Amino acid sequence: IFYFSVLYSKPLIPEQAKISFFDKIEHLVVYFLLSFFIYKSTNKTFLSIFLAGFYGIFMEALQYTTPYRTFDIFDIASNYLGAFFILIFNIFKVKSRK
Repeated sequence: IFYFSVLYSKPLIPEQAKISFFDKIEHLVVYFLLSFFIYKSTNKTFLSIFLAGFYGIFMEALQYTTPYRTFDIFDIASNYLGAFFILIFNIFKVKSRK
């Protein structure tokens, strides 16, 4: 996540640059995965949401300080939304056990 957040600045696929919301989907998926792995290691849903979301804020703050990247509040929102999906994932996991 660090590499793509701070060091990498070109879209993986050139067509992605034309789709303005595609990076928000990337943020959502990546931060869901981050919160999923944090959850798997801690077994604490809200801690995984907090840590993944906080890491997203930290990465955006770093991007603010680099001249070739930009800070975007909507990226932070996408990060937290992706991290929040671990809660939804756990709700469906519990319901499927019943």
